[in-house]
Amino acid sequence: PGEWAVINGGHQQALPVIYYHSGSQTYCPIRWVFRNFEVTGGGTANGTCFGGGISLWTAAYVTFMYLYIHDNYGGGSENDAGIVIRNDAQAAQFITIKYCYLKNNCDPNNHNCANISFFSDYVSTPTAVTNINSTRHKNEIAYNLLEGSCMGIKSKAEQYLSLDNTGNHTTYKEYGDKIHHNIIRYHQDEGISARQDFIQVYNNIIESSTSHIGIALGSSHYDTEREPFYACAYNNWYVESTQPNTTSVKTYPNVHLDINNMDGAPLSNSRTIRSTFAGAGPRVGHRP
Repeated sequence: PGEWAVINGGHQQALPVIYYHSGSQTYCPIRWVFRNFEVTGGGTANGTCFGGGISLWTAAYVTFMYLYIHDNYGGGSENDAGIVIRNDAQAAQFITIKYCYLKNNCDPNNHNCANISFFSDYVSTPTAVTNINSTRHKNEIAYNLLEGSCMGIKSKAEQYLSLDNTGNHTTYKEYGDKIHHNIIRYHQDEGISARQDFIQVYNNIIESSTSHIGIALGSSHYDTEREPFYACAYNNWYVESTQPNTTSVKTYPNVHLDINNMDGAPLSNSRTIRSTFAGAGPRVGHRP
């Protein structure tokens, strides 16, 4: 307790710094705890697979706390990330990621890369879940600072927990992941990709200087799967720190509040930004 280790791959191999993959794909880490250390130096170059920080194939009841995971290289064809939980016989279940700082992990220009990524490939169909025990469910990502990368938090593929196409099946309504109280900024694509029935995304702050996508509930624009049932996003704050042809700042939800007169000062110089919902249209305010 109180000690701090640094695990540095030195960008010497096309591998994650910490990697677990059972050759038979029938075993996985269960009830492991990763706590109080730094992970860097994964992969050999961005855009070159394989890499990333921590990659588990797959995991259940695993906890990540007080980690600094940064500057790990990786590419899109392997969907590399700072922390990635892949799936084989089952997807990520009961994973907890709290109080971690993840920064600049993997290729920032490839939408398959993220600071945190959970897989659920091939465990769902648009009409039914073949085995609820193989699904991605009951994971929690909370109180983290995520900076850079292409995405902040990525859902790799849909995860259907409602077992029919009508939305009437709610037996597993408590199985949705919870993503809350995170600060996500400087990502190139989506801040949070939430592709799961019953998922809850709340009380997050998302700031981006390049992307116009804070939270995406449901399928990617290039996918054809059905949209999730009962996916919920509430009490999130999205800050768009630059916009075309203006120096104002937009905050969401509801319509927006334009904050003008920034006078070239970065957003971090503001002690507070007060916003009220604009029922009929946007309001214009000033930086405190």
